[in-house]
Amino acid sequence: MTKGRADVQNEALVQAIRHIEDGVAAADGYFRPLTRCLTSALDVRGAFVGGLLPTDGKAELVALWNGERFLEELRYEVDETWIDLFRGGLAQVGPDVSARLALPEWLARLDAQSLIAVSLFTSDGQAIGWLGVLSSRVIEPDCAVPVLQALAPRTAAELKRRDTERSLRLSEERFRRLVEGSPDGIYRLRFEPLARLEYVNEACARILGIPREELTGADADFILQYMHDDSDLPQINAGQAVTLHPLRHWTRPDGREIWTEGRNLPEYDADGRLVGFVGFLRDVSQREEALAELRLLEESERRVLEALPDAVYRLDQEGVCVERVGTGGVADEAAGKAVEQLVAPGAAGDAREAFRRARRSRGVERLKWTEPEGDSHYECRFISMKSGEILLLIRDITAEEWAALEPARQEVRDDVEGEVQRKIAVSNPYNLTFREFTVLHLLSRGLPDKQIAADLGVSLSTATKHVSNILAKMDASSRTEASVRALREGLI
Repeated sequence: MTKGRADVQNEALVQAIRHIEDGVAAADGYFRPLTRCLTSALDVRGAFVGGLLPTDGKAELVALWNGERFLEELRYEVDETWIDLFRGGLAQVGPDVSARLALPEWLARLDAQSLIAVSLFTSDGQAIGWLGVLSSRVIEPDCAVPVLQALAPRTAAELKRRDTERSLRLSEERFRRLVEGSPDGIYRLRFEPLARLEYVNEACARILGIPREELTGADADFILQYMHDDSDLPQINAGQAVTLHPLRHWTRPDGREIWTEGRNLPEYDADGRLVGFVGFLRDVSQREEALAELRLLEESERRVLEALPDAVYRLDQEGVCVERVGTGGVADEAAGKAVEQLVAPGAAGDAREAFRRARRSRGVERLKWTEPEGDSHYECRFISMKSGEILLLIRDITAEEWAALEPARQEVRDDVEGEVQRKIAVSNPYNLTFREFTVLHLLSRGLPDKQIAADLGVSLSTATKHVSNILAKMDASSRTEASVRALREGLI
């Protein structure tokens, strides 16, 4: 049976496709062998594979055989006329390609008269490139188009795989640069079956002060000799997920002590077993040293405050007592009280105003008050701190006030005692002592026992006892009677 023209043509196409596929299979790679075999099988000037780039108007030449050699891979710009040509999936131009189409420079240099190409699509219909042939004569489409269409699916798949692998390499390279350039230590710990460092970046080696080559492959025992806290190592060696090690203390080989904090990200195999960690390590030594210095400074400040003779209170920004310093951890009833409750009732308003002034001025404000009975005198100072708190220092200044008034009291004593000496030398019918005679003079001026005690520099009980002795010796029923009789008898 004689074969028809169509049968012969089909056989020729099949043979051409098989020839191309066999040629590609026998060679390394895919795109270069493909273009070379296409050129030979279709007897054309050359063949090419092009790819669209994510950037608008950009494409790249993946492979081109011009009949003599391969052109290097390059990127080029394509205009809308070129892209529109391939929107239907098939482009056929000829004769005189350059007169009908704005060609890329690499294609224009080939001086091709005709071109046939098919678009390459991904499985989801996204156009990613072209597969085409070109010639100095008119290309027979009945032969070229079926061949190109038959090879297009695999070429599209290979182009997609190439793009994916390249993207992966770029991503890996970016990740590698990120890891290597990170100021934090990054490591990978694998179980073999015990924990062993599979990878460390340069920052990790720098932080620990251990050469990178020594750390890579190191086991737990090697790390342990530099680590102060090894409480979680048994869990790590047992393959348990230890995700956090907030603060860890190390002594580096050079003797320097450092502090680190970090995190582990567990890695599991397909069966859900923990096979390792990716860990992150940050040097926080400066922070910890600063905190330690701050703690020492705060402790020194506390000791100074506790050594003061004052009562010291920490007030918040609302004027409420946070604590009384120096209670030694004992519960203090002052905590929670407003500033007005820490002073005498009569000084409450002034204390609140002094607190406000200290907050505004960020300086020191002073206030004095006397207890209602008049026996005790106090001074308080409001000191604004950088933290925003106010320190309230309350000091008993009774002794200071007493000392300040001593010259005036001495003057009173000298005056009274001089008069007493003159009078007692003339008459002392009740046999009063010199001190009792002095108290009688003050008593006759209408002074209370407290003022008498203050003027004479004796205690209140002593002054009261002198008054009692005077009344008893004079057989007087009251202070007034004793005063009137002393005046009538010329004793004062």
